[in-house]
Amino acid sequence: MLHAQCDLQAGGKWRVKVAGASTDEVSCSTVCGRYQTIEPPHLLTYSWIRENDDLPETLVRWDLTEKDGYTTVRVTHSG
Repeated sequence: MLHAQCDLQAGGKWRVKVAGASTDEVSCSTVCGRYQTIEPPHLLTYSWIRENDDLPETLVRWDLTEKDGYTTVRVTHSG
């Protein structure tokens, strides 16, 4: 990860820039979106948009369930 911005609240924006196999600009990519649902400690959803790509906006959902000291994490990336 080369750079990250995060406004962790419903409607808040997030953006990360990551390096690929090398750190030159060609292999770097930027992903951004907005937080939609934040319900600690059980649910987080946010949109996912790859900048400079002609791909549709998608949705990432994190469901977390704690039982007997263990947390089960289910991540769903849809759309």
